[in-house]
Amino acid sequence: MSSQQDGTNTSTPEQTCDSFNDYFSSVFTSESMDSIEQPPLVFHGSEKDKLKTISITAEKVKKALGKMRIDKAPGVDDMSPKF
Repeated sequence: MSSQQDGTNTSTPEQTCDSFNDYFSSVFTSESMDSIEQPPLVFHGSEKDKLKTISITAEKVKKALGKMRIDKAPGVDDMSPKF
């Protein structure tokens, strides 16, 4: 059971669903992409040069893996932090 916008309680699953739908459709609205401000550029260079300064070493990977909490669930890659 949940409260409707008029303060009364819902009495059926359908009313509860409608109440949630009314609420979320009032909160989440669609916007024109033209009105969204573009963030400032961080990288100034050609497209092919974007990842040239990134250095990945076995030691960095080992260090990052060592910081993973083993009590957490796997991510979207389905890899568990327990190896």
